[in-house]
Amino acid sequence: MRCAMRIAGAGLLMALVLPGQPWTPPPLRAQAEIQQKWLEARLEKVLPALMRKHGVAMWLVICREYNEDPVYFSLVPPTTMAARRRTIYVFNDRGEKGVERLALGGGSQGGLYTVYRDPAQQGREIMGDSQWATLRKVVEERKPASIGVDISATHAFSDGLSAGEYQQLQKALGPEWMKRVKGAELLPLEYIETRLPEMLEAYRGMQATVHWLIGRAFSREVITPGKTTSEDVVWWLRQKTRDLGFDTWFHTTVRVQRPAEAKVSLLDEGAAVVIERGDVLHVDHGLSTLGLNTDTQHTWGTCRGRARRSRRRACCGRSGRHSGCRRSCWSGCGRG
Repeated sequence: MRCAMRIAGAGLLMALVLPGQPWTPPPLRAQAEIQQKWLEARLEKVLPALMRKHGVAMWLVICREYNEDPVYFSLVPPTTMAARRRTIYVFNDRGEKGVERLALGGGSQGGLYTVYRDPAQQGREIMGDSQWATLRKVVEERKPASIGVDISATHAFSDGLSAGEYQQLQKALGPEWMKRVKGAELLPLEYIETRLPEMLEAYRGMQATVHWLIGRAFSREVITPGKTTSEDVVWWLRQKTRDLGFDTWFHTTVRVQRPAEAKVSLLDEGAAVVIERGDVLHVDHGLSTLGLNTDTQHTWGTCRGRARRSRRRACCGRSGRHSGCRRSCWSGCGRG
């Protein structure tokens, strides 16, 4: 059965999947259009609720080019690949009027932010000391009850404000306004992790593809017992992933497990191992596209005799991070 998937509200055809074929991402231009719609929806629907949940009246995201805050890339479209020199985003909760989004540096990101320009020279991009002076003015005009910044000793995703930028912020706002500044911590973390229902179909397609890839990787198509190594399988997966139009966000691992050998640390970076009949193979592989990532671990057993396949089992309970584990058994490194 043919399956066409559309992104809700976007009206963009994403994929036409035929039986036995993997889901693949749409062309890059279509991806950018889809992600722009998702970004707008998250800024309009997700962010205001989180600011109120965590008691943040004004949220400041401040970073510089080459040292971006982790949350920065969840606040801009995929066509923006770096901060603009210094970028200061101000999110100000106006209650029933919604959250005001201001950009002190950089562009409007497709109309999603109100851009401030240099008051001393009409049309000139705001930079340097002028950014800090403008930020002080914005704060004084809006008088937020609390000001959240991305500082956290616990969560890396919430610790994006550098020491240098924090010092500049202290100087710009002065001691009275700094009394209202606090670490937002859970605000950027939950904003990054919160997904829209519109994203689910694409993620299901990614999961179907990663299972399809691993099924091919652990088959006679790729593995010849006594000849193929674990690294051969790793690079087959990496290349096929790229050929299908996906990226990866971590290097794939394939580990050979044998009962007679001592347990190997997951941090071990040993040499490639030749795969033999009777080995148990563990794979960790992830796909990236449309700003989404998968993290899939499977365990497969290679049988010495007749082929058999065990039933699927749930992923090892690792805080829901991994999409699923599969244990299978096949004869001569071939399925069925």
